[in-house]
Amino acid sequence: GGLTEQAADFLSRSGPALRGSIGNANSQRLSDYALAVRGALVSSTASGIELVMAVGELARECITLPERADADCGAAEGLPTEDGEVGWSFGPAVAQAIAAALAAVAGLVEPGLAEIDRSQVVTLLEDLSHELDFLAPYLFTGLCRAEAGETEDSHLSLQSICAWALVAVGRIMGYDKLSAAVLWDWGSRDALWVMVLVKGALVLEESEEMSSGGMMVEWTLAAPPDLREMQQAVTSAVLHLAEPSLAFRAEEEDQVSIEKRAAQIASHRAQLALTLAESYIVAPLLRASAGLPVAERAQLAAFLVSVLQPELSVSEEPGWADASLYGCEVLQSSREASSELKLQLAWHAGELWALLASVATAELPRGFLKDCSHLAYCTVTEEPRSVANILRIIRHGLAAPDQSISSFTALFMLAANAGFTPGQRQEDGGLSSALAELSMDQRIQILANVKAWQGATRRASVILWLYVLTEAPPDPEPPPPHPASSPGVSEPEPAPAAPAQQKTGGMPLAQ
Repeated sequence: GGLTEQAADFLSRSGPALRGSIGNANSQRLSDYALAVRGALVSSTASGIELVMAVGELARECITLPERADADCGAAEGLPTEDGEVGWSFGPAVAQAIAAALAAVAGLVEPGLAEIDRSQVVTLLEDLSHELDFLAPYLFTGLCRAEAGETEDSHLSLQSICAWALVAVGRIMGYDKLSAAVLWDWGSRDALWVMVLVKGALVLEESEEMSSGGMMVEWTLAAPPDLREMQQAVTSAVLHLAEPSLAFRAEEEDQVSIEKRAAQIASHRAQLALTLAESYIVAPLLRASAGLPVAERAQLAAFLVSVLQPELSVSEEPGWADASLYGCEVLQSSREASSELKLQLAWHAGELWALLASVATAELPRGFLKDCSHLAYCTVTEEPRSVANILRIIRHGLAAPDQSISSFTALFMLAANAGFTPGQRQEDGGLSSALAELSMDQRIQILANVKAWQGATRRASVILWLYVLTEAPPDPEPPPPHPASSPGVSEPEPAPAAPAQQKTGGMPLAQ
C-alpha cells in the first residue's frame, strides 16, 4: 500500500506497546483513529475530504500525546523537571507514533489515492503547524538529552519526527517551493523551534536501523525515502533565513520607522545567531551545505556574515541604536549573540574553510570574497587546514579573470583578518606580489576602500599590508630602442643630464 496506508496500519497495531507510556485510554483512542483512516482508504464511498479529515484527526491525536499523557498521568515521567523544563520520558514508542502520523499526512499527495483537493491538504498542514507548537518543548529537551546520552533509545525516533514533519511540508508545498519564508512560517516564526526541526532532520541518516522500542510491529518508517531531497531543500531554505523580509510581520509593514525596521532586522539576525549556537547545528549545517550546488554553498558564507553582523562589532554605534531603548537593547543582544556563534564556528573552522575553498575552485560569486574576509576575523585561522584553504581562496581570487578594485580590497582584508603577513617569511598566496604590481591610482582606490571597511579587523595585520600598498610601484618597462636612423638624417642631441638629487618628499636636499 501507499505511505498513508502503511502509517495507519502501523499505528493501528501499536496500541499494546503504547499503553505503558500514554495509558489505556489514549492508546485505544489512537488505535480507533488509525482504523478510521484505514476505513476511509478502503471505502468505495469515502470522498477525498473525508480521508483528509480522518488523517488530520489521527495526526492531531498523535502530536498531542505527550501533553495529554502529562495531564492524564499527573506525576508521569513527562512532567516538568526541577529546572522547569519539560522532558521527553515517553520512550521511542510515542516518538514513532508521532512520526508515523506525520508520514500519513505526507502520503496524502501520493498518486493513486481518492481525488483529493491539494488546497485541503495545505490547510491541514497549516493547522498542524500550530499543533506542533505544543510538541516543541518536549522535542527540544528530548533531543538535547538524547545527544547527551541520557535517552539514547529515543534519539533516532525523535529525529524521525523532525524529518517527517519537513517531508510533509516539502511534498505538499513542493520541494522547489520550500523557501525560507515557508520554513519560517511552518516553525511559527520561532527561531529555536525552526532550528530544532532542521537539526533533527539533517542528522538523520538513510541507513539508520531503528529498534521498535519494544513494539511487536516492525518500525519501517524511520527515514523517508526522499530524505536527501528534503535535506537539500531545507538546507537551502535555512541559508536564506536572514533575509530582511522575514524580520517583519505583515501587519506592521506600514507602521514602523526606518530606525525601528533596521533594529528589527538586527534583532531577527541576532536570534538566528543565538539559536545556531544554542542548538549546536553548525556541524550538521556544514555537512549538509557541502552537498549543495556551488552557488548555494557560497550562500553559506553570506548567511553566516549576515547573522554575525560584523558591522555592529565596531566601536561606532549605528544610528538606529541611539533612536530608542529598543535599539540600544538590540545592539547589545546582537553583539552577545555574535560572540556565542563565533565560539561555535571556532570549533568547526577547518570544515568551514574547506567548504568555502571548494566554492573558490569552481567560481567566485559576487560578494563571496568579502564574506570570506569577514569570516576570517570570526574564526580561528591558525589551524593548518584553515590556513591552507584560505590560501587556496586567495590564489583563486588572484587568478580570476574579472579582477577589480573591490576584489583586491576583499583579498587584502581576507589576508589581514586571517593574520597573514606579507613578505618572504610567510606564504601569502601571491597577494603581496600582486599588490606590488598595481599602479598608484589602483592602490589609492584600495586604500580608500580599506578606510571605509565596515566590520572588525586585525589592526596589526592591516598595518603590515598597508606597507605593501604604500611602497613605490615598479618602474614601467623601458621603451623599445629607436630604429636606426635613415642616411642623411641626423640624430637629435641628448638633453643634458640633471644633477643627482636625493629625494625627500619630492624636494632636493640642500647642498
